[in-house]
Amino acid sequence: MEGLGVAASVIAVATLADIAYAQLTACCKAAKNCGKEVQDLREETNHLAALLARLGRLAEEYDEEGKE
Repeated sequence: MEGLGVAASVIAVATLADIAYAQLTACCKAAKNCGKEVQDLREETNHLAALLARLGRLAEEYDEEGKE
């Protein structure tokens, strides 16, 4: 059951990263001349969200294997 808690926590953080990415994207669109640093932060946030989502899926798979 511990793995499920870890997976849920990772997925929750991935969801927050997705929200941050969406907000940064909206900010860049609204500003039109969004600075390179903000664009870089937006891309890194997107990469982090993808990595965390994958990590969450791996944690869920690991937990499922432990139940068998």
